[in-house]
Amino acid sequence: MEQLDSMLMQHFEVNFKYVISAKSNIRLLCYKVFALHPESKYQGLILQFYQNEWDGELRCMLERIYLQMSESQTPAKALEIFAQDKYERVRLITYEYHEKQEGVWSGFEKLLLSPARRIRIFAKNQLQKTGFDYVQYCRGHLPESLCALGDFGTPDDIPRIRLYMDTHPIETMYALVKLGAEDSKILLLSNMQSSDTGMSKAAYRLARVQKCLDAADLMPVIRNTTDRRLQYRLSMLLTKDGIWPALPYLLRFLRDYPQLRNDLYYLIWKRTRDKAYVSEELAREISSALTYARETNAIPVRLNNQICFQHRITHNQH
Repeated sequence: MEQLDSMLMQHFEVNFKYVISAKSNIRLLCYKVFALHPESKYQGLILQFYQNEWDGELRCMLERIYLQMSESQTPAKALEIFAQDKYERVRLITYEYHEKQEGVWSGFEKLLLSPARRIRIFAKNQLQKTGFDYVQYCRGHLPESLCALGDFGTPDDIPRIRLYMDTHPIETMYALVKLGAEDSKILLLSNMQSSDTGMSKAAYRLARVQKCLDAADLMPVIRNTTDRRLQYRLSMLLTKDGIWPALPYLLRFLRDYPQLRNDLYYLIWKRTRDKAYVSEELAREISSALTYARETNAIPVRLNNQICFQHRITHNQH
């Protein structure tokens, strides 16, 4: 097997263009051979693969292989290339490697200002070990540190964060919601309806992560908007506790909002394929919603049957 792997590695080196033009699953298999045998003589080839790879996760894999191939110290030029990657996980791997090799370096605290949360958390964890006051650093570097202060600050920071609502609306919204500001729900719902695409997407992603919006918050907006994309996003937020508690709403939407049917068909079909146990009350609500949808043939028979067959009632034990 080692001889075969060696032949494959030589073949991939000669046929570089074939590898980088292959489908992602084929490229993955090619790269795995080098992961099994991280020989330093192929380091340049791996860097070439990396520089021509468009998939972020595969670039992470190639970066790790490259670092494994380093017999002593990884060339600074390669680390600089990795540190400038647009994919945050590639950058994080570089920072982790650098920290293991040299410890916390001069200027390390600037990683707290990263737009990537995983990098901010990495920086905070390492700085905390050294006794560095990372919260005070964030307070002293506003507005660049708005997101970090949202992650690591306290409710006492909310007034100073609000000052940047007009100049840095997305970052300020993030920080306020993360710190549990009283108007968090209002901020999320209003910004999801923004005509600014970047703002509406950011609010939606944050709402999905925080899981702070309930049906009582979402339903009035769903009913009062004609924006199909917004209706679907809000429908997705209803599933924060799983697909089954949200089914009574989603099944009724099949009848009430025909424009959402195709998207909801796929969502419900995909996420109700496994058996689930539900309360008697929820089972009754699902049954009622199925009847409501069937009255206008808004639900395919196959999907109706899957829902009926896949849920079981959990009886209360007294």
